[in-house]
Amino acid sequence: MLKYLPILFLVFIFHNSNGQIDTVKIINKVNLIDNLKFDSTIVSDLFMSTEGGDITSFYKNGILKKIVESEYWESGQTKSTFYLTTSGILFYSYYEYHYNAPLTWDTNAVVTMTIEEYPELISSPIDTVKIINDSPNPVWDFNKSKVNYDLFYFDNNTLVKHDFKYDEGNSLFDHSLQSLDSSIKKELKRLTKN
Repeated sequence: MLKYLPILFLVFIFHNSNGQIDTVKIINKVNLIDNLKFDSTIVSDLFMSTEGGDITSFYKNGILKKIVESEYWESGQTKSTFYLTTSGILFYSYYEYHYNAPLTWDTNAVVTMTIEEYPELISSPIDTVKIINDSPNPVWDFNKSKVNYDLFYFDNNTLVKHDFKYDEGNSLFDHSLQSLDSSIKKELKRLTKN
């Protein structure tokens, strides 16, 4: 019985009295990692999208503590973040941002696009302003993005909880915890090879 006490203790660390996962404790540990003064940061370019992307690895005392993968495209971006401890994954988040308009849709792009497409309509700067104001195209604003996310909580490097918010439909990761655990660990392995 005594040899199982450390295991039972670990199980109780992240569970509250109702047997539920105590996500607050996990998030507190995530915040501790976020507040570290990292010794080194390594950034690697991703060549997976026309708008770019990168993988940023954060180290403290030579130990990998956090990895952030960002991928950008004209109408959105994804951001995946791993938080790591000596026992493995502590927390993994996946955020998907869908912009309200493509990146190129600012007031200048609308004017340029309008002049190129409809030169016969523009005879003066006043006409240009009128066309911008009447344009059905929204101007790109990151703060108006739709945000979907998946949050994965780990206990002793084992996935124990999955939360998500999607405006339309289900999570991209709508699988069993065991299947997700395996997929997330494969993703971490892929990122640490770069």
